[in-house]
Amino acid sequence: MLITPMQQSTLKILSESLGISVSTVSRALRNHPDISENTKKRVKDLADALEYEPNNYAVQLRTRQSNVLGILVPCIDNFFYDTFIAAVEEEARKQGYHVMIMQSRDSAELENANLLLFRKNRVSGLFASVSIETEDYSLFNKLKESDIRVIFLTGCRKNRDIIMSASPMKLPPAWQQKRLSAGIKKMYWPFSDIPISASPKKDRIHLPVHLLPMHPV
Repeated sequence: MLITPMQQSTLKILSESLGISVSTVSRALRNHPDISENTKKRVKDLADALEYEPNNYAVQLRTRQSNVLGILVPCIDNFFYDTFIAAVEEEARKQGYHVMIMQSRDSAELENANLLLFRKNRVSGLFASVSIETEDYSLFNKLKESDIRVIFLTGCRKNRDIIMSASPMKLPPAWQQKRLSAGIKKMYWPFSDIPISASPKKDRIHLPVHLLPMHPV
C-alpha cells in the first residue's frame, strides 16, 4: 500500500508498513531503551518520510502534562512583563517547551477563564500575575491539585511601580543597601512560590522599578 505524506500517518500505519507491533513503534519513537537502535532508526526514518506528527493530546492525557508553559499577566504592553515573557520564551525554546500567553486585563472573570484554558491544556507550569480584582484563589488551587506548579509574579501598573510577591529570601548586599535606602524593612523575592491562601493585597511590598538592578541576580 502506497502512503503519501499528505495522508495522516498513525502508529498503526507505521506498524503495518514496518511489520512490527504498534507498541514497538510507540516505544521506538520515544527512544525506549528496550528497542534496538536498528529498529529505532527504521521507525524514525519512516516517520520522517511520512511527516508523522505525534498526537500531542493523547500524550498529554497519558502523562497529564505537556511541553507548554503558561504565562498569565494583566497586559503585555508593560516593560516588566514584556521583558519577562521574552526571557521565558527564549529559555523555554532551548529546553524544548512552548509558551502559552494569556492576558487578564485585570478582570477576575477573564483571569478565571484563562486559568481554565491553562488547566485544559495541561500546561507543565504557570507564571501568573494576578489581577487587581482577584479575591478567590480556588482555580489556582485546582491547578496545584492537577500537579501544575504556579509561580506568582504580582505586578501593579500604578505609577509604573512593580510589586513582587513571593517567599521571603535573603537579599544580596547590593539589594540590601537599596532596600534600606528606600526605607523598605521587608522584601519579597520574585520567581518562587507564595502561600496559595495568602492575599497578595496584604503582602505586597512596593519597590520602584528604578531601584531594581538591570541584570539577573
